[in-house]
Amino acid sequence: MKNIVFIILGILALTDITYATHTLKFYNNSSSIDEGGARVQHRTGALEGRDGYDSDYLAPPTGSLSIYSDVNDGEFEFAMDARPLDSITPFDLKLLYNGTIGSPKSNHIRFEFGTESFDTKPIMFQSDLFPYGLVVDIRKAITQNGGEVPLIDIPAGTYSNSSPYGYGILTIGTRLLADLDDSNEVNFEDFAIFAEDWQKGPGQYVADICGPNGIPDGYVDNYDLAAFCEDWLKDINDPSTW
Repeated sequence: MKNIVFIILGILALTDITYATHTLKFYNNSSSIDEGGARVQHRTGALEGRDGYDSDYLAPPTGSLSIYSDVNDGEFEFAMDARPLDSITPFDLKLLYNGTIGSPKSNHIRFEFGTESFDTKPIMFQSDLFPYGLVVDIRKAITQNGGEVPLIDIPAGTYSNSSPYGYGILTIGTRLLADLDDSNEVNFEDFAIFAEDWQKGPGQYVADICGPNGIPDGYVDNYDLAAFCEDWLKDINDPSTW
């Protein structure tokens, strides 16, 4: 049986155009946000730190997956992490399992958009649990793979709420998929890195940024080249290039 953490990305635009709320909901194989799930938001009036819009993370029962937003290296663990509407601070996500696993369990995260999708902002997810590649374009994962992003199996063992089994960084509007040298733009420096990995596989490669279903697949081929070309000459600091 798959262990799946659901993440829903959405935006609610209210009648007052000066007020909006972007919400990401995290589900732990349940239908209720109160059963081990969590939420993060970009919303008008929220602060970067703790405020009245935030709520603390509560550990899940035995045998459950969970996920929360870690703020300031453990200063806060939020089930609801609300940030300012224009925040560019990444969401530091911790993945946990509470209980004992007798044999490796398959492991995925699923992303879903609401009625809106954060305008044209690039949305990227990085994790130490990826079987291939270093970063996933969430928009491609949603349109080409139903939002499902595979992770490596959770190894057999005993886990607790105080020790995450994995980590993830979610960025909204602060990273480009093909920015292989982390320079905030895609140019010939990135192309040189891409060319060095060209036609390699299977394995872990920086230039493995896509695949037939929008997810890195362990090979650097035409799928990656097409994704790279989509980002060519884009600058994360210049939204007009997106």
